[in-house]
Amino acid sequence: MNRSNQNSLRGIRLSLIVTGSLIIFAGLCCMVAPAWVAVPLEWLIGGTMFLTGSATLFHLAAGAVAFLFGTARQEEVASVLTQDSLTRTSVSVARRSPFWGVAVLQVLFGGIMLISPQLLRPYWSLLLMAAIAVEAGLILWLSLHFSSFTTKVGLWLNGLVSLVVFAIVMLNWQQVLVGHWIGGLLGAKVLMLGWALLQIGIRASDIDLRYAYIGEGRFHDTPSVGSIYAVYYGPAFHCGISVGDGQIVDYLSDGIVRLISWDEFLLGRRALEWNYPDVPAGDPTAICIFARKLAGMYNKYDALRFNCENLAIYCRSLGQTTHSSFSQAAVGVELVKRKPILGTLLQMLNRAASWFLYGAGGPFGKQIGFAMIRVARAITDWVIAGPLRKKMEYQQPAEIYMPVFEDRNEEVVSKPR
Repeated sequence: MNRSNQNSLRGIRLSLIVTGSLIIFAGLCCMVAPAWVAVPLEWLIGGTMFLTGSATLFHLAAGAVAFLFGTARQEEVASVLTQDSLTRTSVSVARRSPFWGVAVLQVLFGGIMLISPQLLRPYWSLLLMAAIAVEAGLILWLSLHFSSFTTKVGLWLNGLVSLVVFAIVMLNWQQVLVGHWIGGLLGAKVLMLGWALLQIGIRASDIDLRYAYIGEGRFHDTPSVGSIYAVYYGPAFHCGISVGDGQIVDYLSDGIVRLISWDEFLLGRRALEWNYPDVPAGDPTAICIFARKLAGMYNKYDALRFNCENLAIYCRSLGQTTHSSFSQAAVGVELVKRKPILGTLLQMLNRAASWFLYGAGGPFGKQIGFAMIRVARAITDWVIAGPLRKKMEYQQPAEIYMPVFEDRNEEVVSKPR
């Protein structure tokens, strides 16, 4: 390993230790003195909302002026494929009127939180309690889908504790100790998260850190035939498989398999090659022929059993399987199975919180959303993917979903993601 990689890994290890320690401190503060966390958090959220809303309004206003004076028509002629979703010009979003309402609300609520936070505090508390109740319901519902008794008990305890805190707070809403109940619940979960990061920073080997943060693959500007690639848009990802001639076969929620160009697949983003050690890889030429024959075919989309990643695995294996122990869904399920409380917390952060921050938090929220994804990736790799790679003993589930494609004789039309 060269010196630059060693320095990079040292920096990653140090950042994990520092981040974990800070999160542990924040969790202790939530439990002991919740006001110490609540007030600075209000200032941070209020300031971020106000600045983000103000910047968005300026951005939209500049685009509206450009559109009124006719320059927008020139923008429409330019290919949208060369524009990154985070850096599109003002003109390209000028006509998206819903953004105006969101930006105005951000400025309004952000300003109130900075000037008179006590006005909104009861409403934020109610919103937080509603989120806790929803989380508890989702956890209890999730417990029905696991056969392991240990996993069920862990999920039951997790969900019931949240419901008990919700009930206590709602029945004693006006009492001073309500904040300590909320802080105790959130603080305990934050402590768990911080402790996991601290353990990874101290105990993880250099190989573990390389897989979790640097990855076995690298960003690619040119696709390699038969390889699976992923691009991130917000906190989510999209997969496709290269079939030569600068083309990609992918699959969207409409259930139609597409054959698109590499540039259209990227949409201004960068692609990372994903590897699945337990998937039997066919010959690249055979993969291309197999995947191209699926273009235009239909199979009902299923976010858990058959999504874009499953289609790529299906093509890579020449139709032998749609499952990999290293796929996003499989790793998430296995994490919850092994670590019910920590696993569900990470799934909530990775799915719900990061989606909200990316969609409504502006540039700062996007960075926080990506940071949450990176935290979740480090922990899931430490708990699940790392041990799997070392053992190289992969267990296929008893039932694997296999698609049944239909030829609808429809033209394959590219649709924006």
